[in-house]
Amino acid sequence: MAVPPVVDPAFPAELRRLRTLAGMSLRALAAHVYQSKTTVHDLEQGRAQPTRDLAARLDDALDGGGRLADLVRPADALPDEARMAYAARHPRRADAVVAGQLSGLLAAQRRLEDTIGSAPVLASAVAQLGTLEALVGESRDGMRPRLLDVGAQWAQFVGWLHAATGDPAAADAAFSLALEWATERGDRDMIATALSFKGYLAEGLGRLGSMIGLSEAAQRDPAVYPAQRAYSGGQRARALAICGDEQAALRAIGEAVDIAATQDPDTMPPWSYYYDPTFFVIQRGLVFKHLGAHSGQRNAQAVQMLTSGLDGMTAEARRAEWAGVYLCHLAEAHCRAHDLDGARQALAEARQIAAATSSAKVRHRVDGLARRMGVSADRP
Repeated sequence: MAVPPVVDPAFPAELRRLRTLAGMSLRALAAHVYQSKTTVHDLEQGRAQPTRDLAARLDDALDGGGRLADLVRPADALPDEARMAYAARHPRRADAVVAGQLSGLLAAQRRLEDTIGSAPVLASAVAQLGTLEALVGESRDGMRPRLLDVGAQWAQFVGWLHAATGDPAAADAAFSLALEWATERGDRDMIATALSFKGYLAEGLGRLGSMIGLSEAAQRDPAVYPAQRAYSGGQRARALAICGDEQAALRAIGEAVDIAATQDPDTMPPWSYYYDPTFFVIQRGLVFKHLGAHSGQRNAQAVQMLTSGLDGMTAEARRAEWAGVYLCHLAEAHCRAHDLDGARQALAEARQIAAATSSAKVRHRVDGLARRMGVSADRP
């Protein structure tokens, strides 16, 4: 099997810049390079990876002068592991190639985690973050901002992996590191992201006051991209719903939905690739699911929203570990509505995801819910 080329993280932004300069629409560019409009859009969002041939055709269509082709390199032309090890031993000599390689590796790890789950990629991600800590610790020149950027993204990713594998203390430490590096660099989007993830951790620990406060802090800066402020608002709404404050929860999720609608998908940072309209339907459904503990009407709305959001996912996202968590929420809502067949079906799908992604967290959640509901989660 041929080894795919390695794409510089700057490719999506450069493609979008050249297309804008050329005054060409997504549809027109797609026709020039014999691709679908969706494919070109996904290339600009970093959700798809170009071949070297496609990069060359895009260059020709946009008069890019080889800029795009230069950002797609054969895998064997990249620095090897020895170069990375040398950079770790001599961090002051880290260069843009090393930073680019680490950034490209992070993009690949994100996609891999969606496919095989958090546990299998945790150890390698922690090792890469260790390399970045050494590089950032010794960097004092013009490379430092670039390393802080890549490092904060790795720290946020490692924090998520620790959270997904059930280690909140390690997750909090990683999110704190992401917050520190983002603050030094002045990266307002990552600052808000780290604060929001700390609020997410607080939910798992039952610290609802902190969940509300950290979510509010993550919303505070109006310069942060709308999708992040919308997610943080939805997280705050979820906390209010858990607390039983229905009116405040409904106001908060309504505001979050309005903010999400203002997001231009072309301007989101790379770590927020999963913030799409279906994701926010699910976030709304989670709020109504918690409100549904005391209202059959709200619970019925939760079933509809969670089902709609899950059905709107791409096939790849629907198999991701985090989709298993949402299926467990859907199963609970079905059970409240005395729809045990619906609950059983949702739990069976969640169990399949847990097995495919080696997720002990999802498996334990499925087992606990199945026992509580008195149903089998082994088959739909």
